[in-house]
Amino acid sequence: METLGATGPDSCGPGLRALVAQLWPSPAVVSLSGAPSGYRAVATYAVVPSAARAQFLVPLASRRVAAASLLRYNALRPVKTRVVRGVLGGGLLLGAGVMLPRLTVSLPDGVAEDDALICGYLGAALGRPVVFGVGVRPVDPNSKPTLQLFSPAGESVGYAKVGWNAATRGLAASEAAAITALPELAAARVPSVLHHGTWRGLTVTVTAPLPARVRGHRDPDRPPPLDLSRALAEPLSYGTLEGSPFWKRLLEDVSGPPGDASDEEFRAALRGALDRVAALHGTAEREFGRWHGDWVPWNLGTHRGVPQVFDWEHSAPGVPFGLDLLHWRFQVALVLRGRPLASAALAVRESAAAELGDPSAADLYLLEMAARTWRLRRGGGGWNPALHPAFLDVLDGIGAPA
Repeated sequence: METLGATGPDSCGPGLRALVAQLWPSPAVVSLSGAPSGYRAVATYAVVPSAARAQFLVPLASRRVAAASLLRYNALRPVKTRVVRGVLGGGLLLGAGVMLPRLTVSLPDGVAEDDALICGYLGAALGRPVVFGVGVRPVDPNSKPTLQLFSPAGESVGYAKVGWNAATRGLAASEAAAITALPELAAARVPSVLHHGTWRGLTVTVTAPLPARVRGHRDPDRPPPLDLSRALAEPLSYGTLEGSPFWKRLLEDVSGPPGDASDEEFRAALRGALDRVAALHGTAEREFGRWHGDWVPWNLGTHRGVPQVFDWEHSAPGVPFGLDLLHWRFQVALVLRGRPLASAALAVRESAAAELGDPSAADLYLLEMAARTWRLRRGGGGWNPALHPAFLDVLDGIGAPA
């Protein structure tokens, strides 16, 4: 029997082994070869496309559930991904899933599913049975499993984010708090929080499903108008940078116990940039409000002309207005275009000057992103290689003489 986990076989990729360890702790056993003696199979998944290169686990509770896990919300995905998932989903609906490797989750005879499985916990919390599909990501201490929940009949139930270390537990909790704090919005729809709690050391936040026909944001070079960001930021207020909750959070980020050499090097660079910006802009009044915190094309959709805004785990109140737009420009350059950090930082500076009419906002945004990098590192998430050590050079340029 091939049992997955830290000592799993070479045929299983590290992302799949990490996911199994996070979602199915003992007494569950997860195998590629069925239930062992004395255990009973309680769930089966198709591994797409293979155990070694796993990208998605498709629940095989029924053909309808299997197909829904691949076809639902496909309009939110890039065209290439949409085509592949469409072909696979259609095949599974017709019974072609037998051609894919199967992952079996088993429990010892006599152990109740409600107590031993996250599916049982979620079903009890939501008051209905659920199954889930889940993406398999590369090993990354900053990422967390996101479960797409379905009823046994294939109806969308919602999404569950699962925080498993200090950094990701904090993000799952932040999303629940941010959505709960939002006022009722006329300008956009935000999925409500269906459940927030803990299970066996994991922090779990469940949000409501999106509309079935939601479509993705079409053009990454054309972000939503600032009026939408303003509506989400309400109520707005005015005050000085030094007196704002935003600035106090940044100062808190550079405090705390000492770390290793890379921690202290980054702390010193961040502290120096904060001091320079405070000297330049600390007493000037600004407009503050809540920001989404991860305002990017893949976190927005549209349904019947109404924006659908999801993934609020980085949201916070009292942030200088306009930073969501700068985040959009930064992430499109860094993630979608694959540009280096210095180029993404330049895109932020160009947007702050041309679109916000406030060049100083670029420094504030880059400070926030540096602090986020630091928070995740200090929360057990490790350094993001796309941002560290390159952010040290960016920090040195913040608030420096031209």
